[in-house]
Amino acid sequence: MFHLLRAAAGGAALLLVVAGAVHLVRPGRFRRVLTAQSIVPRRLVPATAVVAGGAELSCGLAVALLLASGGGGLTAALAAQAVLFGAYAGYLGLLVRRRSTAPCGCLGDGAAATPAVVWRAVLLAAPSALAALGGGPIPAAWLGPAAATAGLGPPPPGSCPRSCPRRGTAASAADGRAAALELHAPIGQPAVG
Repeated sequence: MFHLLRAAAGGAALLLVVAGAVHLVRPGRFRRVLTAQSIVPRRLVPATAVVAGGAELSCGLAVALLLASGGGGLTAALAAQAVLFGAYAGYLGLLVRRRSTAPCGCLGDGAAATPAVVWRAVLLAAPSALAALGGGPIPAAWLGPAAATAGLGPPPPGSCPRSCPRRGTAASAADGRAAALELHAPIGQPAVG
């Protein structure tokens, strides 16, 4: 189980490396996104863009390199990565609530922030946090539903035992401001509600 958490945390680290590189290579675009979001005060947008891009790149590189080398400091790097994704989840949650049509700015594609993006940030924080804590008592079969909830596709058939939800999906309301997480009943049991 611990190896799965570390692998997922490594994937999240690579995502941070790409996001940080995009934000630092195209700082003007990232500043425009932050300005459009209207969360960060305008006078702090330039500094925020540099700090966020640098934090993403350095944190992602630290986790990736420490995972590959087995070097000391991995626990601290994983914890920092979990905090960074947790902060993004909070920021994006606020953004979705305040300005549902604003771009998320994740990878510079200009897509609007949605509740699914918030869930994705939460789900990217989780394996880093659990790996930093030395692993957790989460069944490996629950990773499929978590990936489906993050918008990464449905869980593979037969990947869930009787004790876990069959699948999870994130669906937003028609106006894009509300979301519902739908978890189906365990296999062989009626759905509640």
